[in-house]
Amino acid sequence: MAFKIKNPFRPQPTLSNQRTLGRDGRVISPVRQTDDDTREGTVLDYKDAVAMGDNLKFEDLSRIKDPRTAEEYDASISMQPDIEMSNPSLMDRGVKFLYDNPIIGKVASYYPLMNEAYKGATKFMMAKSGGKGGGVSMNEIIENIKSGENYTGSDQVGWKSEGGPTLADQFLSPKDLFKVQNEAPKSDDYGWMKTYSLKGDEFDKGIDAVDTTSNYELYGRDGLIKPEALESDSSNFDKRTYRENFPYVLADVMRRTEAYDDRGDLKDSGYNPNKSMEENFKDLYKGKTFYGTGEENINLGRGYLGADMGGMRAGVSTKGNLPYMSVWDANDYQTLGKGGWLAKWEQNNPNATEKEKDQAKRGYMQAQLLSRASRDQGAAGGFKTYDQFFFTPDKYQDYISDEDKEFMQEFYGIHDAGGGMGSGSEPIVINATKKKK
Repeated sequence: MAFKIKNPFRPQPTLSNQRTLGRDGRVISPVRQTDDDTREGTVLDYKDAVAMGDNLKFEDLSRIKDPRTAEEYDASISMQPDIEMSNPSLMDRGVKFLYDNPIIGKVASYYPLMNEAYKGATKFMMAKSGGKGGGVSMNEIIENIKSGENYTGSDQVGWKSEGGPTLADQFLSPKDLFKVQNEAPKSDDYGWMKTYSLKGDEFDKGIDAVDTTSNYELYGRDGLIKPEALESDSSNFDKRTYRENFPYVLADVMRRTEAYDDRGDLKDSGYNPNKSMEENFKDLYKGKTFYGTGEENINLGRGYLGADMGGMRAGVSTKGNLPYMSVWDANDYQTLGKGGWLAKWEQNNPNATEKEKDQAKRGYMQAQLLSRASRDQGAAGGFKTYDQFFFTPDKYQDYISDEDKEFMQEFYGIHDAGGGMGSGSEPIVINATKKKK
């Protein structure tokens, strides 16, 4: 009989202390946050904040909740409280001038030459946005002129063709530069944002290329990095293909997942080196979902997927008769709420120095300018990426291409060794890439 997986996804509240942060203040949470989470102090509603207009103070922003609707998100970008810095630099004054006069960006976007400079300045600000407070100094501006540094959001990996779109390109484009993703995670955020696929159609075509970018060749079968690899040249190790490295990607992701109690509260997070991969996969095939932590994973993001996402929601679950790994991320510059820019950098520290307070204000202005730049280009001010990577429920954990997924679901539904997914001492194995048409 075909194996029928029980639904591992159950409604669970996410407490405020469970929220983690991606690059540039983006909100990454393991499961959907409900509207009934507790907040300290008086909460300022979006419509009330907008109604305050020029009377809205920078200090009021910390009282505004996370945007949960498209209308709230739009309102968060339009908010423009007056900001005064204690010791503004020349660069600070320039940023504030642009912040105070949004019409400049709108006008610049209408003229091709000015618009190219506008987009270049935006990408440079993106490149500097991950630092404390997001502050860009005049010295950094000068260095950028020399080096031409900017943020692309993507790295070149072996399975990608040269010259493809970057995350930064999509952030500033009203067109679909990536393949539109019609699948969605069970726990999704920002439902109004469009979702794209990072792997598109190219990953399946290039997965057998040699992986020279992810560093997963340094991992052993147990998923732990080899100690000796840390003290030697990685070139001494045999290079594996992206397909051959896929089981090591899975092990890495599963060790980065968070553990929850029966109420859905976070128990512990991070690596669990004491639990074997065999135990983890047995739990997976029984219906357990390994929720992603939202932490940064350079090997997976930049090295394996070719996307500089910073934090991401990467986890492992089951669907139909097959297990899969999923990777979710929101690409935006949210400023407000517990997961926004201010919470990340200001942290409501009552003992903050004037310099630290200036950093928070500088970061807020720059985040708002980035969001406005996307809107000025006709884009949405943010988008999401989501991909599912199915694999065989056997000891080989072979990646299953999209075109083979339906066939493999049927196959493993019939040949389940009588005990469900991945059962049996020697589960039936076929090469997922060589099925008969």
